[in-house]
Amino acid sequence: MQPQEAPLRTPPPVADTQPQVAIIVPVYNVAPYLSRCIESLVAQSIPVQIVLVDDGATDASGAIADWYAQRHANIQVVHQQNKGPGAARNAGLAASTAPFVTFVDSDDYVATDFVERMLTGIRRSQADIAICTYTTITRLGFHFRPIMHKLLPPTLTGAKALRLILRDTSIQNYCWNKLFRRTLFTDQHIAFPHICYEDIATMPRLFSRARRVAVVQDALYFYCRRPGSLLAIYTPERITDGFTALAMVRDFLIDSQQYRKFRWAFQFLIHKFAIYIAADTIRLYFKRQWPGAARAAWAAYLHTLDLATNDVIAIHQGMGVQAADMLQK
Repeated sequence: MQPQEAPLRTPPPVADTQPQVAIIVPVYNVAPYLSRCIESLVAQSIPVQIVLVDDGATDASGAIADWYAQRHANIQVVHQQNKGPGAARNAGLAASTAPFVTFVDSDDYVATDFVERMLTGIRRSQADIAICTYTTITRLGFHFRPIMHKLLPPTLTGAKALRLILRDTSIQNYCWNKLFRRTLFTDQHIAFPHICYEDIATMPRLFSRARRVAVVQDALYFYCRRPGSLLAIYTPERITDGFTALAMVRDFLIDSQQYRKFRWAFQFLIHKFAIYIAADTIRLYFKRQWPGAARAAWAAYLHTLDLATNDVIAIHQGMGVQAADMLQK
């Protein structure tokens, strides 16, 4: 009796063997947290491309990234001088090749099925962006999740998602916890600005180009608050960057002739962010033991509200100098 030959297997299509998602990680002085982040990326349930951008770290972060790259073929490390998170994200976009991209902060981590679930959401809805719920881990170790995502349908139109991200409520304007079709960036040469709030300035531009947005309601991203992070450092430059980011959003809406349509959503963001900027100003003044914290906070609050009422299109031009002068007074 002749032994039966095993049936020939049809090789999987190229699209299934090549990574469809690139994970871009800006890295700067996060040595105690970086291994946890990278381990969560190499453990993904489907193949991924990982680009670690060493943004001129002065601790062991760059060496840790290189160590992982030597042991994992799907990890690439880009070393550059310190230019900030926006420039690091741009460098990661330039180095990556997969048709979808996502961003993970180097002190955070993700679930092992993060990429697979997000990509499935995009394919299910024929969407250009996917978002997922996240878990916030506080400095004291407490865990909590926003409940607003539970109120969203599985698929949103691009216009509805843009309105929500402008309001920064059920969809926050972070660039993490999202998966993007690469062409959203490349077709219009969209890049992150070199400011602190680079995601606030960029997310509306990307969402305005999306036909549909998929919503994954499970918490697949773990956002870890820690002392020493960029958002925990209060400087005049950071506060000025907040003004600039909001003004860039306003200018984009006006230039794309969408300001009237999304005016109230934008004004909601302005009023919300004005409180944050005022609070940051108070912290800055107390930290540096400057007098006049209350007066400076009130001035910063009113200055932010000007973005909602001033009809000057290029209002952010010269704003950096004005804001810095105001905060020094």
